[in-house]
Amino acid sequence: LMMLKTYILFILIVVKGGDVKTERKEKLLNVFQIVNFPNDGCNSTTSANNYGVCYTAAECASLGGTSAGSCASGFGVCCTFSGSCSGSTSINNTYFKSSTSDSSPCTFEVCRSSSDICQIRLGFDTFNINQPNTAVDVTGTDDKPYGRGQCQDAQFTANADGPNPPILCGTNTGYHMILEAEDDCTTLSFTWTDSTTRSWNIHIMQIECDATWRPPAGCTQYITGTTGYLYSYNYAGGVHLASQDYTNCIRTEQGYCSIEYTPVG
Repeated sequence: LMMLKTYILFILIVVKGGDVKTERKEKLLNVFQIVNFPNDGCNSTTSANNYGVCYTAAECASLGGTSAGSCASGFGVCCTFSGSCSGSTSINNTYFKSSTSDSSPCTFEVCRSSSDICQIRLGFDTFNINQPNTAVDVTGTDDKPYGRGQCQDAQFTANADGPNPPILCGTNTGYHMILEAEDDCTTLSFTWTDSTTRSWNIHIMQIECDATWRPPAGCTQYITGTTGYLYSYNYAGGVHLASQDYTNCIRTEQGYCSIEYTPVG
C-alpha cells in the first residue's frame, strides 16, 4: 500500500481597501495549497548512487534515514537507509552492509513494509566472501572429504516463503536473488569460520503483489532485456557451487517470441 504524504501551504494575504464614507477595513483571504506525493523509490545523490525512498525531511529524520537529494518536485527528500549485523528493517530500498567489526553469525531481518508485499529482491552490489572448498581428496586424508564446491569456510543463507534459496559463497557482486516474502520477517545470515575475505553491500527491494513488473513466483533470478548473460552464482569466482537447485526466469520482451542461447567460452 503506497502511502501519500501531504504538505499544506498556508498563505496569508492581507487585502486593504478604502472607502471615503466608511472606516478602512482589512479583509483576510486564506489560500490553501495541498501537495500529495507517494513514498516512491528515488535516486539519491550519494557517491554510490544508492536508491532511497521519497519522504518529507521530518519523516526521514524520524525513521533514522539520511537525506541525499530531493524528490517530489522539491517537496520531499530522497531518504537512504542502511543497516548492519543484528539489525532489521521494514523500509524499502534499505542496504545491508558489512563492517570490519562484524562477528559470526551476522544476521539481518527484513520485515514487510506492508501486507501487500509479496517478494524481496536482494541486489548484491558487493558480495565477496570466502570461496568454496576446492580440495580433491586423492589420499583419503582430507578432513573435508567430498566437499568440493561446498561453502564450508563461509556462507550466506536466507529463508523464504517458497523454494529454499541456494546457499552462497565466493564472489557474487552484480548478481541478485529474489525471495518470496515471509508473512513475518525474512532473515539474511552470513556465517564464517575463516574471515580472510568478507565484504558485502546488499540492496533490499520490497516488491508489491500487484506490481506490473513483479517476477513470477518461484524465480530466484529474473533476467530482463533483449540481450544479456545467464550466470550461475560464483561464476566470477571460477568455482561452481554445490547443491545449487533454483530457477532462473527470463522475461518475454515486447515483440519477441523466441530466445537464442550461445555458450560462453
